[in-house]
Amino acid sequence: MEDFWKLLQGERAGIIPADADWFAPLLGDWDFIHEDEPEPGKKRFLKGEWSFRRVLEGAGIEDVFICPSRAERDALALPDAEYGVALRVYDPERRCYNMVYTVLGGMVRLCFRQEGERLVGRLLVAPFERWGFSDIREDSFVWRKWIEEPDGGERVLAQIRARRRR
Repeated sequence: MEDFWKLLQGERAGIIPADADWFAPLLGDWDFIHEDEPEPGKKRFLKGEWSFRRVLEGAGIEDVFICPSRAERDALALPDAEYGVALRVYDPERRCYNMVYTVLGGMVRLCFRQEGERLVGRLLVAPFERWGFSDIREDSFVWRKWIEEPDGGERVLAQIRARRRR
């Protein structure tokens, strides 16, 4: 099994151009607060964990998403809890990251590009739905899931505020 992890792990090896290494600031371990409104008028805030690593000789970024966190998971027993994994692999021809995200019972594909200060992923089956990272700092970032409205506005469905684990 140890050989498997050695095969999966990777360092930046020039496969991703330096000016397209958009996910590098996210590498590491993060704690976060997830905010959503599963029912109208009932906002909830959940603690979670998110870890990002380079994989596949540096050609990709893999992450593990856990919400609620392992410390709270059993006590909360939420039917929509997520323990998911994503793989982002750089596509030099399209200058984007192709991403697949999977959880128990589901899988989605996205294409991520840099749009100004944000990293924006468009769902391939629902291009009006977006996932994105913004306000990326050394010790924090914001992630949002939103729908692009016909008038060009955005309706946020979920938001995460993350802090780097020390």
